[in-house]
Amino acid sequence: MLQRTLRLWLFLQIKKTSYSVGEGKTSAVTAFSVNENKSLNFINTVNSNGKGPCHVSFNNSGNKAVVPTYESGTVSIYNIEQNRDLNEASQTFDHNTGKKPARAHSAQLYKDDLFASDIGNNAVY
Repeated sequence: MLQRTLRLWLFLQIKKTSYSVGEGKTSAVTAFSVNENKSLNFINTVNSNGKGPCHVSFNNSGNKAVVPTYESGTVSIYNIEQNRDLNEASQTFDHNTGKKPARAHSAQLYKDDLFASDIGNNAVY
């Protein structure tokens, strides 16, 4: 019997919430509340808008998250609600414009600007 494993990466805790990216049947971004005893409670999951989400980062205010997907080469921006829910992506950028596939590897928000690295095309956007 073939069994597919779930890959999950926990990244950053903001306001007693941990956000993760992972893949299984679908690729997703997930929010968990962190209890006093460090156990996690599921808040919600949204689609990563591409295969192979590999990183999650946040703006300084903690109300936006950005997720690059390595296999699909997309970068998506998500709003984080006051109750810590993730909204579906408000924007998704697809950097697959040339002959080589984009491989979005990391993305950061600095003030109002988005910086994303594409190791498939050796570029920063």
